[in-house]
Amino acid sequence: LSLSRSRSRSPNLSLSRYVRSFAAAAAAAGENRVRISKRIADSGYCSRREAERLIIAGKVKVQGLGPEDVTPAAKVPHDAVIHVGSARIGAAKPKLVVAYNKRRGELVANFDERSRRTVFEALDEAGVVGGMKAVGRLDFNTEGLMLFTTCGRLARRLELPATGVPRTYRVRVHGRITREKLRALRTGTVVDGFKHAGMDVVVERNNGAKITWLRLTCREGKNRMIRKICETLHLDVTRLVRTSYGPVQIVKELRPGDVMAVDVGVLEGELEKYEAAAAAARSEGGRYLGKKVK
Repeated sequence: LSLSRSRSRSPNLSLSRYVRSFAAAAAAAGENRVRISKRIADSGYCSRREAERLIIAGKVKVQGLGPEDVTPAAKVPHDAVIHVGSARIGAAKPKLVVAYNKRRGELVANFDERSRRTVFEALDEAGVVGGMKAVGRLDFNTEGLMLFTTCGRLARRLELPATGVPRTYRVRVHGRITREKLRALRTGTVVDGFKHAGMDVVVERNNGAKITWLRLTCREGKNRMIRKICETLHLDVTRLVRTSYGPVQIVKELRPGDVMAVDVGVLEGELEKYEAAAAAARSEGGRYLGKKVK
């Protein structure tokens, strides 16, 4: 997904069909008619796929529509009266997602007793609506892409390692890079009794025993995971930047401190692909997640 910059002193710049300004995103959230399955999922009752199964099973009723008209493809107004069995579906909640290019020295918290700057202060200054939930965290000194959403269910799907969403980081390390260390990064490293799954590793720049830039892609997001893995391999991380989260990537137009609105429909479509690929990997006995070891 390309990005659209948003700052109070500059206009939004739409770079692709995947990106909308905040106003357009809010308007999209308020479209007049949506598919029944999406309406059910947006209420928080269940996932969209489960809603489609319920519709096909004949368990969904829509006021004003006959049974033959209640199909996965049918669209209804946002205020349509819908029942699943005897349960009435609640009002749909606007679902918004924004991406933020976090600066070093910002805290992922709503408030800090030491008065350090937080990412939520930055979102507020950019005019982002309240009620945003952070998708995962980055530590105080880590920079780069963060996602925020008004939908807790979507945030959880994006965070879960089992979903298989790839996260890519650029990592500057001090220390000697050897074949053995690269192999450990690619095959998995044990830290504090937990063997982290292997990562995709690209050596971007290496000037010998001093400084190396690595590009690491993983599907887990444990606390300070990359820093701990590198420390175990006697590599000192001096800069850590997340450059992508799933299909959303940082490009040069999204500078540190900038915010953009993400097309929720496209994001959820890509998320379903990740989930399907992760399920296929599990069924084939593949392992891309870490595990506890003795």
